[in-house]
Amino acid sequence: MAGEPIISRFSEFVERRTARDFYIATGFMISTGVSLDLFGVDGVWTPRFGALASILIAFCYFNELRQNEAWWRWLRGVMDDEIQEAQEPIVDAKYAARMNKARGVPEEATRRLTSEAFLKTRPAVEAARKKYWQRFSEARHALGAQGKCIAMGALVWAFGDIPINLLNCGGLVCPV
Repeated sequence: MAGEPIISRFSEFVERRTARDFYIATGFMISTGVSLDLFGVDGVWTPRFGALASILIAFCYFNELRQNEAWWRWLRGVMDDEIQEAQEPIVDAKYAARMNKARGVPEEATRRLTSEAFLKTRPAVEAARKKYWQRFSEARHALGAQGKCIAMGALVWAFGDIPINLLNCGGLVCPV
């Protein structure tokens, strides 16, 4: 039996990351480069770590399952399934109400049966909707964070040597 492709597993790993995870990873990589430069390790590390951050987050972005419209349809389908499952008692109550109506039970009793079922299932339906919108919001924030982290890494890649040279040498170019 062949194993699952590594890119597929990586995509699933990226899907579980939040915006906070991407910000932390980018901040850690950039601060590592700044630390190496400030503590005098030979080389210009800040732009290199900015490039590394930008490339890593871009790789995550392009392997992101949430980039695909099918993922959003799947998320909506999960919510619809959860709502349908939560509303099963209402369907059962409506069926029982039809049976009672056919037997000649007073309409007020059958109406009360469906009303009680509706009131019982209302919290579960609202919880399913709330869960959907929370996952929707988290996914949108994660995608936005990836874009911001790519831009931040690219800016550090392009201009990261300037503040380090100003701190270490007092000018834009350090004498060799």
